[in-house]
Amino acid sequence: GYLPWKKNLDVEAMMTTEAKNVVLFPENISFQILTTGIENIFLAPSTRKAILKKRDSQGWYLTVLNLESNLEELLVREKDLRKKTDFLNLEWSNDSRNLIIKASLGEQEKFFFVDTEKKPASPISLDYLGSFDKIGFDPQDSRRFIFLKQESLFSGSLAFKETLEIAKKVV
Repeated sequence: GYLPWKKNLDVEAMMTTEAKNVVLFPENISFQILTTGIENIFLAPSTRKAILKKRDSQGWYLTVLNLESNLEELLVREKDLRKKTDFLNLEWSNDSRNLIIKASLGEQEKFFFVDTEKKPASPISLDYLGSFDKIGFDPQDSRRFIFLKQESLFSGSLAFKETLEIAKKVV
């Protein structure tokens, strides 16, 4: 059931002749298409899962693809965030569990927190943080955020919806 492998080898008396690192390929290789219609892929830091951005007649949506089991699950639909949003980007937490989704609603940028392991996923608006220039996850706690707002660095808690100024005059 494998393709033939051939090579000319020199054979000498009282000597051993070896063929090393021979790789045999099956005659019939079948490829499995895991998914189709992908617009973008966001690999998790753990490399065990990925977010796939897709589109259908209802708009864009995100799925989680488990790269170990090849199982794909719906995570978030456009309508779960707001009526008509344009997907801009997403950022993974260091522990590969949570996401910050960046979307635009008209001229406004909106940010949403999503726990990829909670089913069904319920995006949480980060509007309570106010407007800011940049945002990311706290490296120590993926339910906290670090964000830059008017040259000051803040920390925000998802659990208590609180913010704390960490540093001023940050460039």
